[in-house]
Amino acid sequence: MIKKAFKTNQTVEYIWLVEIKYNSNKDKFTGILGTNPIYTNEAKVGEIIWIDKNEISDWMFLNEDNTINGAYTLKILRNRLSDKEKQLFDKENNLKFD
Repeated sequence: MIKKAFKTNQTVEYIWLVEIKYNSNKDKFTGILGTNPIYTNEAKVGEIIWIDKNEISDWMFLNEDNTINGAYTLKILRNRLSDKEKQLFDKENNLKFD
């Protein structure tokens, strides 16, 4: 997954793209918008988005045991949770953090 920033009139909304592919001819990635945007009208869920390497704000992939690699912005937010909230978050999302 790759996270991309979408500008709005008042803020920036960061959204994860899934099913990432690299196009060597254009030196860019493509991904499908994974969730419905809340603030931006630039894209819709399911839409294919082109992304330049310089536009990547975060990345992540899961190992076979669902341990997360990358996801630095997600880890920052998760670290702000209490231990009980972290356990619930991990269980609800079936994720493992190192």
